Amino acid sequence: EIVQNSVSERRTPALVSFTSRRRLLGDAALPQVKSNYRNSCRGLKQLVGRALDSPDVDIERFWSLCPLDQAEDGDVGFQVSCRGEDRCVSATLCLSMLVTSIVATCRAWTKMEVPDVVLAIPSYFTERSRQACLDAMRIAGVQCLCLLHESTAIALAWRFDNARQFDDAAPLTVAFCSAGHSGLFVAV
Repeated sequence: EIVQNSVSERRTPALVSFTSRRRLLGDAALPQVKSNYRNSCRGLKQLVGRALDSPDVDIERFWSLCPLDQAEDGDVGFQVSCRGEDRCVSATLCLSMLVTSIVATCRAWTKMEVPDVVLAIPSYFTERSRQACLDAMRIAGVQCLCLLHESTAIALAWRFDNARQFDDAAPLTVAFCSAGHSGLFVAV
């Protein structure tokens, strides 16, 4: 089941925004995109685990709301003003902040502890991006059981829903499509 967040939505924007007093995550950060865009971080999936000189980062720089720079961990970071102090926050750290918020939402929804997480990632992630995701989980204090490609996650969900429709004698070909707000992929 997809849980509802604090504003009763079943999706949470991957946004982190910093103000003079606090940081805002997900839906709370969404209004800040217009009024405080220089301190709003977006594009985490495209930037996590990337080097600043990567061609992918050059493309993403056009869409970034705040300036991109090299963070202390050597990966891409966002140049923001947080509580009156200018600093470079890595995409990995922003992802960990978002994960912390999402896990808290899951705990509130299920009224249970959420000790383990399986994280779905795009199939194009490099080893460095995968490691950055694992680092974000560790920083968030969450045990990541495994990283799973998004297409594999969709196939597993379909398999669980259609377990009785399989016939060992007749092969079955299925196309799994995922159309997000910024990308499309198909796995057969």
